[in-house]
Formats: sequence, structure tokens, C-alpha cells
Amino acid sequence: MVTSVHPPDALRGYSIVSAAERLDTSPAALRMAVRRGHVRAARIGQKYLILETEIERLLTPIRLAGREHVGV
Repeated sequence: MVTSVHPPDALRGYSIVSAAERLDTSPAALRMAVRRGHVRAARIGQKYLILETEIERLLTPIRLAGREHVGV
């Protein structure tokens, strides 16, 4: 019997395109944010992998100067 093993949600990784869809931004903007160090990502060969925890961090609102901001 073969059982499939799935990583916990926190360790689930997304491609730039999938992560950009979740973050409601363009893949190009997300790639630039990764290159600038604003978004943490693992590089595997020529591709980036963004963990679920990083996406959740980016989707969590923060308060700056009394205003709420979200995203990249």
C-alpha cells in the first residue's frame, strides 16, 4: 500500500506565478520584490519557491502612520 505524504501547510511552497496570484500582484513585481529582499524565497535552480508562511506574512495587515497596509 502506498500512502502519499503531504507537507504541513506551513511548509507548502508556491511558484512565483502561483504566489503572485495569491498575493494579487504580477509575477514580475513579485520577482523584483524577491530580488530586492522584500520577500523571502528559496532558489532552486533558476526558479524561486515561496513558502506558505511567507505568503501569510505578506497578507497580514500592518499599521503604518495610522493606516493599514497589506502586501508586497
